[in-house]
Amino acid sequence: VPMEGSTHDWWKVAQRWVFDLLDHLFLRFPKQIITVRGELVGPGVQGNYYDLKDHEVYIFEIEINAIPINVDPYLQLVNDLQFKHAPILSSHKTLREFLGDKTLTHVSNGQSLVKPGKLREGIVIRPMENMTDPEFGRVILKKRSPEYLAKSDF
Repeated sequence: VPMEGSTHDWWKVAQRWVFDLLDHLFLRFPKQIITVRGELVGPGVQGNYYDLKDHEVYIFEIEINAIPINVDPYLQLVNDLQFKHAPILSSHKTLREFLGDKTLTHVSNGQSLVKPGKLREGIVIRPMENMTDPEFGRVILKKRSPEYLAKSDF
């Protein structure tokens, strides 16, 4: 918890570049409700796993009017606006193509794309176009890396 009168780390990163991203998004999606989701990493956050000197936010999802943007429009925004985002291991493949002869556990392990030499925290798998299941809701899967979990303090 920040001390009274101090500025929260999320806010500092937002002032550096997230507000600019929001300005661009508001121009592209006028009069829409925009939600940007990301993960704060750096000093004082989960032991600063990536050994960063300053805080960063890696965007992993943008919603317009409470609906997540599909993968292709999201990738187009990443390309056009050049914002920091969570690493993308693969796109435009079926889950079977992505996995090949490996298991979800196997592909969740590996080297991080955020910082070479560090273990990947895991993977998130989502369809190219958003899907919902009547019983479970949104179709999305997160698999934490057992190797990462075994070597971390979290």
